[in-house]
Amino acid sequence: MNQIAAGEVIDRPASIVKELVENSLDAGATHIEIHIEEGGLNLIEVRDNGSGIHYDDLPLAVSAHATSKLQHTYDLFNIHSFGFRGEALASIGAVARLRLTSTTADAPHGGILVVENGAVQTHQPIAHPQGTLIAVDRLFHTIPARKKFLKSARSEWAKIVDVLTALMLAHNEVAFTLRHNQQCIYQLPVQEHLSTQRLATLVSHSFAQAVLPVAVAREEWQLSGFIASPRYTRASADQQWLFVNGRPIKDRQLSFSIKLAYDDLLHGQRHPAFVLFLTLDPTKVDVNVHPAKTEVRFADGRALSDALRYAIRETLAQQATLLNDAHVMQPSHTMQHQTASRIEPTNPTTQWRVKEDKADWSAQVQAELSWQSKAVHLENVPISVASTQVMSEEVVEDEQYLGQARAQIQGVYIVAENRQGLVLVDMHAAHERVVYERLKRQWSELSQTSQPLLVPLIVPLSVHQQALMESLMVQLAELGFIIDWLGESSCVVRAVPALLVKADLSDLLFKLLDSIDQGGSADHFIARQQDILLSSMACHGSVRANRQLTLAEMNALLRQMEQTPNSGQCNHGRPTWIQMTMTELDKLFLRGQ
Repeated sequence: MNQIAAGEVIDRPASIVKELVENSLDAGATHIEIHIEEGGLNLIEVRDNGSGIHYDDLPLAVSAHATSKLQHTYDLFNIHSFGFRGEALASIGAVARLRLTSTTADAPHGGILVVENGAVQTHQPIAHPQGTLIAVDRLFHTIPARKKFLKSARSEWAKIVDVLTALMLAHNEVAFTLRHNQQCIYQLPVQEHLSTQRLATLVSHSFAQAVLPVAVAREEWQLSGFIASPRYTRASADQQWLFVNGRPIKDRQLSFSIKLAYDDLLHGQRHPAFVLFLTLDPTKVDVNVHPAKTEVRFADGRALSDALRYAIRETLAQQATLLNDAHVMQPSHTMQHQTASRIEPTNPTTQWRVKEDKADWSAQVQAELSWQSKAVHLENVPISVASTQVMSEEVVEDEQYLGQARAQIQGVYIVAENRQGLVLVDMHAAHERVVYERLKRQWSELSQTSQPLLVPLIVPLSVHQQALMESLMVQLAELGFIIDWLGESSCVVRAVPALLVKADLSDLLFKLLDSIDQGGSADHFIARQQDILLSSMACHGSVRANRQLTLAEMNALLRQMEQTPNSGQCNHGRPTWIQMTMTELDKLFLRGQ
């Protein structure tokens, strides 16, 4: 029976490491040491300073379900610990040789227990500090059919690192030491909060430098952690960690919803990176869905995923301010240490901002307004793209993080100067984002009207699509659709939101159902389709490349960017501007070296 349980839970060295470290966390350990040899194929050793196991209870600890945290059946729906079935140690002892050494705080001595083939071989007293040491070797030596499916030591080690990375990210209050083949890989001290230092060590320095803090509290849940700026993306979803009540999980619907929050901010098929912690009532989440406990089920998963998407989108909308405060306006740590090596200008009073002639400023303002004289029309409703606000001289210079325009390169790029150094701006991409955000804001202020179709559209649906459509009827009606059933296998579309009247409606509905099937929501999908149309309008209404601008026109665009959400990326996810610090420029010319 133990070998059956082991087959479900213990399938490779990484699963053993996960179970043992989680046991240490449940025991209240503040320092955990993990020693691995040959990817866990030769040895897995986990030592902690937790509460320990009494000498008399050691044989009981390796009995199936004897260490279960469940007292009653309803405890399954209110789980606060990592382990709760009480089968991990018994399962490990059934497929490997297990040496368990442990001592409690008030015990006169500790004990050692050796288990092999599921049977206790040794149980005797031993001197040992408070805590537990578990060593596992000879993995699957009695199950050759399972052993032959193990990968190479390198592959198994990579899986162990993946498992431990998640646990070390989730528990900054615990010190971790990880060794592989006698080499120290990680030595992480205790931290009060998850810091960018631990992120840099466990994920990457680039990720740690690009993160935006997330802190959202609602009545039923709290979300904290870090998301990466849209400028830091990945070719795959390899840097995505999601935790529920401190437990690392994999949830397709939540991960998909988080990616949707980055709509119109990611370029191509790139993926966002994040480390997010969701805290909610344990009775609202079922962690007993899968033996590995990495999959969970929420009481209202769709509403939760929608709420998370809105929360992350709100954080991304504020990312310009956060990034500018953190990386642009304040001197970086590197610059502080390298300032002495730079060759300073001969005139120490040289300022980064050139004072414009007051008498000429009014004429420049007129120039700022002239270059945006076009209007974009939306269903016969004129929407002006030119609403530049005149900037007074009392504007705080520090708020102008994009600095002042100095020149234009080939009619494509704007060269600007700020306190940090050089700023390069793609003027078409930047203006496209400015116009796009304005169109979105103006369209949202208009009433969401439906427009009847001259010829109703009949859409045949599969059985699965029919079930999805049935669940969406009310929500689609609120979004401006009028859809009726036509028989049992088809629906007829009689009206759609006004902005979508020229879209391929049949294709749109099938994509909508597919998005819902992947964990998306109808309102987000429809809003996204409208955004795509507005993005196309913004592209055609933006200043084109090879358009020669005056300095005043360039500065007008820079000021608009500073006031526009998500102005760091165009509508297609490409960066709109880059910063080169004086330190970076000095390195290019070997100044101070």
